[in-house]
Amino acid sequence: MRTYMQLTQVQRYQIYVLLKAGHIQTEIAHLIKVHKSTISRELRRNRGLRGYRPKQAHQFALNKRKKAWYRIDAFTWILIEGLIRQAWKSNGGSVKSMNLSAIPEMKSTPRSAKRRKLLLFISSCFIQGSTSTS
Repeated sequence: MRTYMQLTQVQRYQIYVLLKAGHIQTEIAHLIKVHKSTISRELRRNRGLRGYRPKQAHQFALNKRKKAWYRIDAFTWILIEGLIRQAWKSNGGSVKSMNLSAIPEMKSTPRSAKRRKLLLFISSCFIQGSTSTS
């Protein structure tokens, strides 16, 4: 199984140079050892009126990485696990009737607001997932 790897700045400049030299996307992919769909997506996402610009593409990727909210800290995982255990015990171990809507209110700080939204989302997915298996 392959691991997920993002394009590096060097690879983006290689794409740029190879495009200017007249290579097609499949050849570029083979030369820089990535899948051809990676090249296609990179060009589709980052080609503007002035063509593909590797410096701008790399800066965009870095900014996108900084905005990633999906990293869940250890405290939130502990809280989620505790809520699931509590709901599981209160229903006698029944997944079908499990209700996670009793999420405790937290102070309204930006971090706790994100945590509350995350918990609501996870609980809704958990309930939907458990009812679809019946």
